[in-house]
Amino acid sequence: MELINHFLADSRLQKGIKTAKQAKASSGTTADELFSSTYQNYSKVVENNAALKKGFYWWGLALYDQASTKTGPEAERLYREASEKYSAAMIVDPGNSHIANDWGAALMDQARTINATPDDTLYDQAQQKFQFAGSLRTGLGAYNLACIHSLRNQFDDCKHQLEIARDSGTLPSLNEVRDDIDLANVKMLDWFNEAIEDKEPDKETETNSEQETT
Repeated sequence: MELINHFLADSRLQKGIKTAKQAKASSGTTADELFSSTYQNYSKVVENNAALKKGFYWWGLALYDQASTKTGPEAERLYREASEKYSAAMIVDPGNSHIANDWGAALMDQARTINATPDDTLYDQAQQKFQFAGSLRTGLGAYNLACIHSLRNQFDDCKHQLEIARDSGTLPSLNEVRDDIDLANVKMLDWFNEAIEDKEPDKETETNSEQETT
């Protein structure tokens, strides 16, 4: 019976993931109906097999995606519910860096939704999640940490996190970084471009490389 329950839970999980993707690609009432169907499947997953950590995680992701299509109180509610699901996922899988990172993103977007000030506790909570994610996987969460530090005018910390993101390959595209309003406080500083661009090879390395290809 336990094996059957596990199989059914996994089947519902896959069905939920499929409808979540369809919902993300849809809009309006159709998207909301697909998200609702997704949540019903995830509910069955965690009801029948609470140890199936992926159920809570994917449920949180779907809520996060739906929240990004809403505004105002509805968006805030969905971000808050996403955080609740990430919290449950972390209980059964406490060492998962992706859960921590996505939880931080939900908290950060919730803060943006309510126009929270940079010193709001939501940013504090998001920062903690990104730091934890980074402690499990170097570079994960570093870019978002840089954004929080920028909002708080903590320029040295911002630079440090941008460099970590750059060196670990987790930095978004340069266009995305330069257009990010969260980094508005640091974009004009002398070190900004250097912190986000790949380092140029030194002349000795470049010369050797040319000799090898001659």
